[in-house]
Amino acid sequence: MAPSSTSPLVSVLAGAALALVALAPAPAAARSFRVSQVPNGGGFGCVLCHVSGNGGGPRNAFGSAVEETLVDGNVNWAAVYDQDPDDDGFTNGEELGDPDGTWTIGDPAPRVAPTNPNDPRSFPLPCGNGVLEEGEQCEVGDLDGADCTTLGFLSGELGCALDCSFDTAECNNCGNAFRDGQEECDGDDLGESSCVTLGFGSGDLVCTPGCTFDAGACSNCGNDLRDGGEQCDRADLDGQTCLTRGFEGGELVCTDACEFDTGGCTGSPELVCGDDIQSGDEACDGGDLAGQDCASLTGGVGDLRCAIDCSFDLADCRDPDPAPDVGVDSGEEPDVGFDAAPDSDDAAIPGADAPVSPPSNNDSGGGCSQSARPAGVSWFATQLLRRGR
Repeated sequence: MAPSSTSPLVSVLAGAALALVALAPAPAAARSFRVSQVPNGGGFGCVLCHVSGNGGGPRNAFGSAVEETLVDGNVNWAAVYDQDPDDDGFTNGEELGDPDGTWTIGDPAPRVAPTNPNDPRSFPLPCGNGVLEEGEQCEVGDLDGADCTTLGFLSGELGCALDCSFDTAECNNCGNAFRDGQEECDGDDLGESSCVTLGFGSGDLVCTPGCTFDAGACSNCGNDLRDGGEQCDRADLDGQTCLTRGFEGGELVCTDACEFDTGGCTGSPELVCGDDIQSGDEACDGGDLAGQDCASLTGGVGDLRCAIDCSFDLADCRDPDPAPDVGVDSGEEPDVGFDAAPDSDDAAIPGADAPVSPPSNNDSGGGCSQSARPAGVSWFATQLLRRGR
């Protein structure tokens, strides 16, 4: 093999060049998240710390100060707020709106017009330097003892605008009975608003102590659509007439409470159990439960039904918080607190069966000595019926 023609000098030079490349410092990488770790840093972007605003590359004076004081890769603002890298006589904190260095990562940006801590030609004007001076109403963090109440408002949070004048945008007069500012209402002053303008059919709109609407007393009764437990709603009579209600004729109307008014019907109503219309002495009729449910009749929960004799069927009503069984394991009869004689003030529920006594375990002879329990009515329901609950 022929000897290499590469001279020793060329080899030495090539090795030196490689060494210089290896020793050359890597370009500074930009960390965009760090601008959010400096008060008002987002207004500058990467140029806050780098010579080039595109990110990366050499750091400027402020960026070098930040780099030297990083803690676990994050900006240590407390270590640089009082420095003045551009030698303009104003600290980083004064230029970025935090002269005392109290700002921490995650706090809102100070409400000032920040200046560039890397540019000696950019520095705070008298307003915004953190020092309250003649002609200024306020400075950042210094309201000169003023607040919303001293300016004639009832409450709220006073701020300082960028021109060092008071910012009363968050002050309010909620409670003075006059709707103003951003208030929805104030006392009885609802403006032009009502339950109807808010999309309800009727009801009373009220104002909360915080000057916002309270529509809790608004109702859909009056929106011309029968819904909920309404029998009717204005012109929506659900197809009912005086004839379908058992009268001979006349005009059936709907009251403001969304209930049928048969005052304009003529003739005596025919009480027909099974026509799905609750009328007369009927407690209910088919699906017409007269607006009642388990809660209104027994205080319980479940599905109220109507029996074939147009009385309420409480079989599926139950106690919402039943008491634990007593003596079941020992074979003892649970004590349900029944007293044989009905109370003098017992009130009957319309359409419900008469009070009954519980079955007795001590009967003699071939039959029971107590009345049989009504079919389909639970013992719980029987007790409630007997007591008129």
